[in-house]
Formats: sequence, C-alpha cells, structure tokens
Amino acid sequence: MHQTALAPADKQLAGRIVPESGDELTIVDEADLAVREALAADYRFEGFLGQGGMSVVFLAREIELNRLVALKVLPRRYTQDATAVERFRQEATIAASLDHPNIVPIHRFGSTGRCLWYTMKYIRGRSLEELL
Repeated sequence: MHQTALAPADKQLAGRIVPESGDELTIVDEADLAVREALAADYRFEGFLGQGGMSVVFLAREIELNRLVALKVLPRRYTQDATAVERFRQEATIAASLDHPNIVPIHRFGSTGRCLWYTMKYIRGRSLEELL
C-alpha cells in the first residue's frame, strides 16, 4: 500500500471557517487534520458531509478501490470515553448486520491511535435536514 501525505491545502484549513454545501459552515480544526493525516494512506478526503453530537462525516475516496465513501469518524476527544466508544462500535456493528435497500451498507470499520472510524456507501443527494 502506498503512503499519501496530507495535502498542503488541508493544512491551510486549520482554524478557518470553511464553507460547505448550502449555507452550512464547519470549523476544520487540528483534530480533523490529524484524522485526515492518520487515514491518508487509504483515503483521500474530498469534502465535509456533516457532523452530529459526537461524530464527523467526510466524503472520501478509498484509494485502493477508487470509490467514493462516506467516512464517519469518532474524533480523538471522544476515544477516552468508554461509553462513546462502545456506542460508536455498536452503531457500526448493528448497521453492518442489516441488509435492506433503505439502509446504507457499512464497508469497513477501523481505528488509529487518533480515532475510530467506519466507511459506508456514499449516496449522492440531499440530507434529511434539507428535505425537512
């Protein structure tokens, strides 16, 4: 497997407000950049899709298979919380065990010293928030 360094453009995003789709804004911080760097050998980050109470979802390209995926990350600040880690693992495990046309399939689960993450099929379209 080949190594890919963090793009200089990504490093320049640290601490800035980065416009995303629609009117939403997200702050890309050093933790986000650390996750990108930790996963750079396998994924090329192409955008920010959203964030919730404990996790962040990026649009990424899985390098080896050359496919777009939604990459959901539990940031490092939550990896010391056993309840958060268990909830994140359980979410991925349960979703991966389901097979239904209306449920997004999970591709892969993993961890680095900096975060827990899993990838799922990327489906183009609007978010539920946009539809409501």
